[in-house]
Amino acid sequence: MCCMDKKDAIKLLGGTPAKAATAMGYQTVHAIYMWPDTLPLGMVDRVHGALLRIKTERRLARAAARMGGQNKPQLSGDGK
Repeated sequence: MCCMDKKDAIKLLGGTPAKAATAMGYQTVHAIYMWPDTLPLGMVDRVHGALLRIKTERRLARAAARMGGQNKPQLSGDGK
């Protein structure tokens, strides 16, 4: 995939610019408003990375819930 529309990226990252900013790890929503209407490949890669991280965190949370909170699985390097 070469490019992605900003609107599509926002939808994938939660549906609002504020949720997209949080998913991308930005401090302010203004960063999303500064995106071009068509995201270049590098930015598309970062969006896909954020989506993968979110999906992985959800899977880990479900696994932890099934384990009753014992030996909570976590992402390596998380430090939590």
